[in-house]
Amino acid sequence: MHFLSKTTSILISFSFLVGACGNTSDSNDSPNNGSNNRTTAPALSLIGAQDTKWKGVCTPNKEKDSSRQWSLNFADHTFERVESVYAGLTCANSALRISYVENWVNVRKESRELITGWSTFVGELASVDATPFQELVAMQFNKHSRYGFSDWKSGESKNVTGLKFDADADPELAAGVIRSRTLKIETDTLYFAKYENDVPVESRDVSFKKVP
Repeated sequence: MHFLSKTTSILISFSFLVGACGNTSDSNDSPNNGSNNRTTAPALSLIGAQDTKWKGVCTPNKEKDSSRQWSLNFADHTFERVESVYAGLTCANSALRISYVENWVNVRKESRELITGWSTFVGELASVDATPFQELVAMQFNKHSRYGFSDWKSGESKNVTGLKFDADADPELAAGVIRSRTLKIETDTLYFAKYENDVPVESRDVSFKKVP
């Protein structure tokens, strides 16, 4: 799934745990076309997602005996997207979580021909946090000084905004990066549009289910 990984995604081998985290700017994002005008909480009702949580599909990786799942959390003034990596193929045994928190900048209804009825929201990245959930993961992160730290502990988060997973990886997004996404909610399903040449186009390829 390419919703949140433009370059190298998290690849965890539970035999070696030496995979790479890449710059996870959104392939479904339009680059820096934000506004300096901060949105207010009522404006978020335009997209029908205020104070809601959503989950994507569980994606297994049989070669790595692992799985991955994205989730989205919409709040009054922030938007959080979370990548969770699990041991096993069923997204049940948490191993690692990467959380991206953005501050709302703007929300608008679309009137462009190819995307009429959808909504575009703009967010400014505030922070990226990484949290290992298994001692083995924390141990391997310390061994290889992931993100430049050698004091990782299971269950404890570290701010990794703008840092590199390792010497060969692209850095995580830096604070202040502006991204826009175009979406549509139909009942309990949220869809993200594709961007082709920086223009949003209707798509049902990337979807999330609402969490009750």
